[in-house]
Amino acid sequence: MREENRPQNDAGLVVLYGRALLKGRGLQVNRDVSDLVLLNFNDQAVSIAINEGTWEVCTNSQFNGSCERMGPGKHEVLNTALDKRASSLRRLY
Repeated sequence: MREENRPQNDAGLVVLYGRALLKGRGLQVNRDVSDLVLLNFNDQAVSIAINEGTWEVCTNSQFNGSCERMGPGKHEVLNTALDKRASSLRRLY
């Protein structure tokens, strides 16, 4: 069963993209996601746009594995540790 992901507003909105330079299929989230499998976007992100806050993106579900903190901005290419390996993300502050 797929988890519902319906952002209520743009506060803290993050967009994951399936291609570099913020292109390709995108997934918008505005809350912690403990397992991107539930949103059919596991191991697909190549770039990410963060509109607000600092987020932790991890290679395993439940915020485990190799994790990287990312602040606001356009991250047009993820580092090799996260490229097509992101499985969870959460807002830190």
